[in-house]
Amino acid sequence: MTNPMNPSRLTAISQKLDHLLGQLQSYWSAYWLLRWIVTTLLGWTLGLLLMALLIAWLGVMGVPLGMAVAGLCIGIGQRMARALPGMGRRWPWWTVAGIFVGSLVIVPLLLIVLINRWVAWLLMGALFGGLLGGLQVLGFRKAQDTTIVMWVLANVFGGVLCAPLTLGTMGYLPLLCTPGLPLFALVTAVAIHWLRKRLPDKPTLRENTQ
Repeated sequence: MTNPMNPSRLTAISQKLDHLLGQLQSYWSAYWLLRWIVTTLLGWTLGLLLMALLIAWLGVMGVPLGMAVAGLCIGIGQRMARALPGMGRRWPWWTVAGIFVGSLVIVPLLLIVLINRWVAWLLMGALFGGLLGGLQVLGFRKAQDTTIVMWVLANVFGGVLCAPLTLGTMGYLPLLCTPGLPLFALVTAVAIHWLRKRLPDKPTLRENTQ
């Protein structure tokens, strides 16, 4: 009988793991779309979970702190993706501002839930996405008119898709399994693809390591 702890077998397993990790690192470095989707999903998921925990622990006092933490998780994750060279160091902070403003402005729309929840979710998603995207563009180092319009529209459309699919499935599916966040990541990825073709500057080693 073959010993499962045979050193040669352990060596073979270690080599396969090293090869797999090397391939994953290669894909991660080569494909900005993979980086953007993964970091956006993780940033939103971690941010929302931490915000929920802070509100549960601290009550009303946890709301602003939770929003700030959620905004930082999302903004830092998106910037770490290095998907677009124009995303500067202020990107996470403008994301925090977008989360704050977007969340406060959509509060009155909660009344519409009493009339029609789907209409309320669509309006909330569009308004929140527009405000988030509108403030995030201030974090671009070169915010041209086309950059502003395209990014805001992408976030509006992403919010319209994400809000009903996420809020409508809460309580039935875990946050990671809701289809809203992946769709939001894909919609904003389309905008990044469009902008990458039109921005005059290209990613450099210095920008990728900042």
